[in-house]
Amino acid sequence: MTSGKGGVYPSGLLIGEIVSVEPDEYGLTQNAYIRPTADFFALDYVYIIERTSTTLDPELLEEEPS
Repeated sequence: MTSGKGGVYPSGLLIGEIVSVEPDEYGLTQNAYIRPTADFFALDYVYIIERTSTTLDPELLEEEPS
């Protein structure tokens, strides 16, 4: 469901049903796979976020304390 926090969409709009959740390779985030409730033939706008990186940038990894 939408949260309404961004101020663009009202809260409570049903987006879909979560069918599975998997942790990423480092266990820092999770990927949720959703079965959408929308009829894709009736959508006016769609935002797609694509993950292009399969690994973390080395600069983002924590350094070992000395």
